[in-house]
Amino acid sequence: MSSITPDGPCDTDLVLTEWQRSILYDLGSESPISDDFIIDGWYKLRNEGDRIDIRMPTSTPGNLKCGTVFPVWIDDTYPELGDPIKSVTGCIDDGADPCAVTVPISLLACSTVNNDLYFVHNFVDTPGTLIGYCTDSLLPCDTNVTSSLEFPPCDQEAPDIFNCPMDMIVNTTTGEVFAINVTWMEPSATDNSGETPVPVADYTSGDNMFSIGDTTVQYNVSDSAGNFNDSCSFVVTVEDNERPVIDCPTNVTSNNYNQTRFGLIVISTDEGNSLATVTWNPPVTSDNSNGIVTVVSSPYESGDIIPSGVHTITFTATDPTGNSDNCDLSFRVQGDFMFVANLDSPGIYMSSIGSGNATALTFTQAIQNVQLTRPVAIDYDVTTSALYWSDVTTSSIEYYSFVTKQHKVLVSFETGGVDGLTIDGFGNKLYWTSTSEDRIEVINLDGTDRTVLFDMKLVEPRAIKIDTVNGYLYWTDWGPGNEMIERAKLNDLNATRTALVTTGLVYPNGLVLSVPDGKMYWCDAGTDKIEEANLDGTNRTTILDVTGQHPFAIDIYKNYLYWSDWSGDVYKVNRRTGISSIQTNDGRLNFPGGLYIFTDNVLTIDCPTNVTSDNYIGEEFGLIQITTDEGSPNATVTWDPPVTSDNGTVTVVSSPYESGDMIPIGTHAITFTAIGSAGNIETCDFYIKVEDNEDPVLVCSPNITTTTADGSDQAVNVSWTDPIVNDNSGEGITPTSKYNSGNNLFNIGSTDVIYDAVDSSGNAATCTFTITVTDNESPMIDCPTNVTSNNYIGEGYGLVNVSTDIGSPNATVTWDPPVTSDNTGGLVSVMSSSLESGDMIPYGTHTITFTATDPYGNIDTCDFGLNVEDNEDPVLVCPPNITTTTADGSNQALNVSWTDPIVIDNSDEDITPRSNHIPGNNEFYIGRTDVIYDAVDSSGNAGTCTFTVTVTDPEAPDIIDCPMDMIVNTTTGEVFAINVTWMEPTATDNSGEAPVPLADYTSGDNMFSIGNTTVQYNVSDSAGNFDDSCSFVISVEDNESPLIDCPTNVTSNNYIGEGYGLVNVSTDIGSPNATVTWNPPETSDNTGGLVTVMSSSFESGDMIPYGTHTITFTATDPYGNIDTCDFGLNVEDNEDPVLVCPPNITTTTADGSDQAVNVNWTDPIVIDNSGEDITPTSKFNPGNNQFDIGRTDVIYDAVDSSSNAGTCTFTVTVTDPEAPDIIDCPMDIIVNTTTGEAFVINVTWMEPSATDNSRESLVPVADYTSGDNMFPIGNTTVQYNVSDSAGNFNDSCSFVITVEGKTTVPLVEIKIALQ
Repeated sequence: MSSITPDGPCDTDLVLTEWQRSILYDLGSESPISDDFIIDGWYKLRNEGDRIDIRMPTSTPGNLKCGTVFPVWIDDTYPELGDPIKSVTGCIDDGADPCAVTVPISLLACSTVNNDLYFVHNFVDTPGTLIGYCTDSLLPCDTNVTSSLEFPPCDQEAPDIFNCPMDMIVNTTTGEVFAINVTWMEPSATDNSGETPVPVADYTSGDNMFSIGDTTVQYNVSDSAGNFNDSCSFVVTVEDNERPVIDCPTNVTSNNYNQTRFGLIVISTDEGNSLATVTWNPPVTSDNSNGIVTVVSSPYESGDIIPSGVHTITFTATDPTGNSDNCDLSFRVQGDFMFVANLDSPGIYMSSIGSGNATALTFTQAIQNVQLTRPVAIDYDVTTSALYWSDVTTSSIEYYSFVTKQHKVLVSFETGGVDGLTIDGFGNKLYWTSTSEDRIEVINLDGTDRTVLFDMKLVEPRAIKIDTVNGYLYWTDWGPGNEMIERAKLNDLNATRTALVTTGLVYPNGLVLSVPDGKMYWCDAGTDKIEEANLDGTNRTTILDVTGQHPFAIDIYKNYLYWSDWSGDVYKVNRRTGISSIQTNDGRLNFPGGLYIFTDNVLTIDCPTNVTSDNYIGEEFGLIQITTDEGSPNATVTWDPPVTSDNGTVTVVSSPYESGDMIPIGTHAITFTAIGSAGNIETCDFYIKVEDNEDPVLVCSPNITTTTADGSDQAVNVSWTDPIVNDNSGEGITPTSKYNSGNNLFNIGSTDVIYDAVDSSGNAATCTFTITVTDNESPMIDCPTNVTSNNYIGEGYGLVNVSTDIGSPNATVTWDPPVTSDNTGGLVSVMSSSLESGDMIPYGTHTITFTATDPYGNIDTCDFGLNVEDNEDPVLVCPPNITTTTADGSNQALNVSWTDPIVIDNSDEDITPRSNHIPGNNEFYIGRTDVIYDAVDSSGNAGTCTFTVTVTDPEAPDIIDCPMDMIVNTTTGEVFAINVTWMEPTATDNSGEAPVPLADYTSGDNMFSIGNTTVQYNVSDSAGNFDDSCSFVISVEDNESPLIDCPTNVTSNNYIGEGYGLVNVSTDIGSPNATVTWNPPETSDNTGGLVTVMSSSFESGDMIPYGTHTITFTATDPYGNIDTCDFGLNVEDNEDPVLVCPPNITTTTADGSDQAVNVNWTDPIVIDNSGEDITPTSKFNPGNNQFDIGRTDVIYDAVDSSSNAGTCTFTVTVTDPEAPDIIDCPMDIIVNTTTGEAFVINVTWMEPSATDNSRESLVPVADYTSGDNMFPIGNTTVQYNVSDSAGNFNDSCSFVITVEGKTTVPLVEIKIALQ
């Protein structure tokens, strides 16, 4: 056999702990092999025929002993300390060893790497022959190997399973007793052979079924060489977390079942007892496990005797796995009971009151399954069987329905809470007081229409109660300075708010109303009193002094008042006698707050069956029919009161009408509400139909007499007021007729106009009036149109105008006779007034009237006006023209005098001349003015004359609002100021002119150099008078800053870039600073002068330290104006720290341990350019650690403040110096030869075992195997040896087998040379 190429490595992985330099010998020459073929102390076989031997440095050729351990390199990279290695055991004959055989052979581990064979140790029997075998066990030294020996394949390594699932817990499938289709990530496997074997199991992910409990899923995998791995298993735990199903009883089976009232089951007490025996059917249950479901009820069992009150029975169903579910059954046992809210150990408790004479109260939880934190105020809605409370910790108002078993939050607050609340069951509303927000609010019980009623004049509102009978809301306030009890009418809150009690109060905490008695009661924790008063606050009386208590809430029960005391007790007092006692509780109350008492009165109400009104008609379709009162839209309706029964006082309220009320036309439902003394409510209804059988009454317009329309024999569009319709219904009824007012025709004579009116009930009436038409139309007459006169002028404004005869006051006038007509066609007679045609008519206006009369005596007239005019003008003689000057400071001459003109007129009238100027009392403006006189006679004839008054102006104008001296800046970018503006001065002059001052500069359109410039204004008037009194100075200053542009080019050998407005550079290598340079900034100035520049803390080329810096440049012009610019510079430290680790460490395991403990070293030195003191970190601490056998990398990290990180590594190598121990070594054995043989075969003994500090699983080996051997006659020593992977050796176990007997079989020695 030339050589065997193995399939892969075999034997056990160990850890290389220390190097032992081996000497390689060439077996042919028995001399060491040249170092040319050695790589890091390992020899690489270059050719198949190479022959090598490995000998320890202390050995000589041929003297290797059995049991020597050699490391084997099986990878294609050089091994390092801590790398996995292979170890094998070999032996060789040295001529003196008991292992001497003809053919000594050792089979060693081997590997194929890149088609090169790597051998550490092999033996040959003939020089020049290389033998390489691989097996998982060593042959005994004295084994004679024949050519037919079959060596096992070299691949003895099992596959590895990866990603084995973790144990998992799953729930049963819904409704099932098992879990189906559980999924997990299937594991995978790798193998040294390069195959990809697939692990298999008896369960498949996603397609399986697991019963409740633990099931182990085992994955196995094997490669093609048969190597097997079953190292992957996990447990699937199936848990039943599905709740059982439970359906509660819907009713009770007790004989004392009474009714279901307001959605709540009501049960009567046992006869002659205050308790009720209550039974019910068991709830129905089921469970997915099909197991037995146990049911427990709390706080009562079926058949228990249960006190009065509202009770919720909770049924809890539990399946075999412990899953549970519950349901509730609520009912009320008739009787009187109390609710109390407990603030600490929070809860709402209930106790039966009984007759009220009991000396103790026994409390139980009223609500079983609701988490309460700090309930304070409570109230109970009888109509919905719901309990309401406020919680000051959760800042909410909540409720629990005993019917629906629902718990809900009705109102939430941001902070604080509610100290008092009251329910209006009739109006479905809840009212409350908020001490944190100092207001009173209301909300519908369905959570809608939350409204603030009061938020003024409230300090600490506390208790609140509603009087639904009288419609009042009552509340208390204990705020300092505002202690009082108030009330307000619900239908007009603000207007009726009234303070009832305002003195002698400190902490009026509790309030209760007794409406039937007309009383209110309250408890005060400051005055320590229980008091009463009428509902209007009068007749105040102290019932009881409760010094030492802190009463909080109060309620009324029959003749008793009950109140809660924060000490943990509930007290009562007889409100009639004042005798009090403590109602001790069973210890459940330690901080009682709100208190409510339910009185279970049996209240009934029967509505009236008829009415007792005189106008009763009858009944039809369930309606009582009544007619309205005569002349009224209403009917006065009376009825007998409804019949009620109750064991307490009953108050009855009817709505919307009371007996004896006036009820309007229509159909009405009358609702009667009976309110028991406990606040319980019953209602009934009956229906009334009020009918209207009364006719309307019409009041017609009075008879009308009118005349025909002009030119017609009829009256047209006669108007009247429609009749007034009065009806008892009060309806607005419109009357109807065939004639419409204002749109009609009536002939001469009388006509009847008839109106009808019908009300909505069909009742009808009429009225009539007459219209009489008469002819009152006058005849027509047209006056003469042709008037003649020698002095005729014309017509205008209805007048005929003529002039008087020349030289006479009269005019001779003639005209034609007038023209007449009449609508009757009859004769019309005409008469004229005083003047006749051809008369001499004097100066003045005259009316000539003509009268025409028709046959019915109707007359008409016409006239024309005649105006005799005087058209001759008067003559005036004026004084001569006048010249004068203006008065001082005025544009006028004043009080110029002259003589009035003379007037001459042909009428001989005394005529006074008129003018707009009066001599001696006048004003004349500069220049010439015409003074015109006129004279007008009584006929309006006018004459005029004119003379002139000339006024001259000797005064100069005045300049006003002359600007002040001003200082301005140069125009931006210029050396001068342009378009300087100022308020231009104005000028006044006695002449009234508006002269404009002028200057050599114009405001808003100019240019001024730096320095002072005088602006001069001059003005003159039209008379040539001159003024130059206005001048001012404009000073131009340069206040414009120079311009500076920061450097845009920053250079550094470590330049990084720019971002977020910063130039980023790194520090110089090995330095905490960066050398940075930049170009100088660029500057300019409007003056063109020299600009000086200074920089801030750093100059170009400076060493700038790590961090962010602002470089500021300041530019200054010749006038001291400055400007700045800056840029941001960020110096970053990007240099990693350098760590200097301690040297590698080699140590040994602690005695009896597979680890080295508390290895010491010095922490690495950290060097960083930042100069910071940086502490290195590692997961290993010197002097406090544990290291496994082999090599471990100890890695140190160091991070500077800039997050730059450096590392260093050193190794800790742990070697194992301890030999294993052999235990249970067999005793010597004596046996007989096998029958017919000279030896004995298959001798058995108990194989010894071994232990080692490395925790390896070691098996002692011997040259004989128990049960499979052959021993010759005589003594044979069986030697057991064991070694660990570190080469530690123990041969302390041997025993002797003595074979007794004779043999006739010769010994045959076989020698085989392997090729």
